[in-house]
Amino acid sequence: MSHANRHDFVPYHQSLTAELKAIKDRVRQLVKHWPTDGHFKEAILRQVLRRYLPESVLIGTGFVVNYFGPSGEIDVLIVDRSLPTLFKEGELLIVTPESVRAIIEVKTRLRTNKEITNAVSQLAECKAVAQSHAERKNVWAGLFVYQGGRERHADILNALGQVHRGKDTCIDVVAFGEDTLVKFFPVPVDKGGVHPANAWHSFDVPGVAAANFVASLIEALVPPTVDPGTFAWFMLPKGSKPRYFLLEKTGAEPEPFDS
Repeated sequence: MSHANRHDFVPYHQSLTAELKAIKDRVRQLVKHWPTDGHFKEAILRQVLRRYLPESVLIGTGFVVNYFGPSGEIDVLIVDRSLPTLFKEGELLIVTPESVRAIIEVKTRLRTNKEITNAVSQLAECKAVAQSHAERKNVWAGLFVYQGGRERHADILNALGQVHRGKDTCIDVVAFGEDTLVKFFPVPVDKGGVHPANAWHSFDVPGVAAANFVASLIEALVPPTVDPGTFAWFMLPKGSKPRYFLLEKTGAEPEPFDS
């Protein structure tokens, strides 16, 4: 089939972003001065994820507990449904690290570089606890920010690099508002045991940051032998392009892609 005849999934994915925004705005219109509606935004994202993720996982909020104690509170905690939980009541989950498949930190907005770095650092600390089990070294971690701007690419990349160098923990994907996506792209180890070009890439993705965030999560959750239908998920609108990249484990500044 030619590209000219290929089905256009972009409007469908833009509707996902529009749905998240509509629910958020509907609540805000009814209760204009609700200072704690961040919890409701987390619940919206959890509910939307349940429509798309495989039935093999359980989605809630809560804590991961290892030998040294609990993690911080995790806004969206995704665990293997086939494994036991220490505690489960409603959406609240308390689990041990071997159960964890993915974690998500949810923010309404991040206005300053310090706020971005703090959010990334908090998520990295939770991921470190979730990956403390010897058999669970592939926990996916994402930062989902409802409101953002397209000009924060370098700020996000700097925060990811700074936290990674300090904590040796990699955040996989950031959706920053409706239009900005940052994703980590691992490269297979070469013969010398080196990762030559692992890097975060940032993209302008008008209206589909949320959908690509979900797509990256799905890709991480399905077995390697299963095609998660990437042709349907990773569809970018016209005008989308990579903006910057940052190599892992370097002190360099983010570099712009060639225009």
